Amino acid sequence: MTNEVKNWFQKAQKEGLSKIGSAFQDIVDGNILIRKFFREQYLLIFLLAALAILYTGNRYAYEKSMRQKRELEISLVDKQYEYLSIHAELIKKSRFSEIEDLVKDKIPELKLSKKSIIIIK
Repeated sequence: MTNEVKNWFQKAQKEGLSKIGSAFQDIVDGNILIRKFFREQYLLIFLLAALAILYTGNRYAYEKSMRQKRELEISLVDKQYEYLSIHAELIKKSRFSEIEDLVKDKIPELKLSKKSIIIIK
C-alpha cells in the first residue's frame, strides 16, 4: 500500500510541476495574454493595475507628509525652548535692579531720586 501511495504522490508531483512549468512558460512567452479570460477581463486588469499604482503613489506621499510633520514638530519644540530662554533673559534684563545697575555703570553721576514721583494724599 505504501508503494502505491508513493507512486501516486510522485506522479502527482511530476504532473503538478509540469503544469507549473507550462504556466510559467506561458507567462514568460506572453501567451497568457491571448487566453479567453484575459481577453474578456482586460479592462478589469487595467483598472487593478491603475489602482495599484495610485495606492503606491499615495503611500509614498503619505510617508513624505509624515516625515515633514515629524520634522516640523521637532522644529517647533526647538523654537519653544529658544523662546523660553530669550524670554527669561529679557525678563531678567528688564528688572528695575538690573536697569539701575546698568545706569550706574554708564552714568555714575546720575543719582536715583529718593522722592516718589506720585504723591499720595
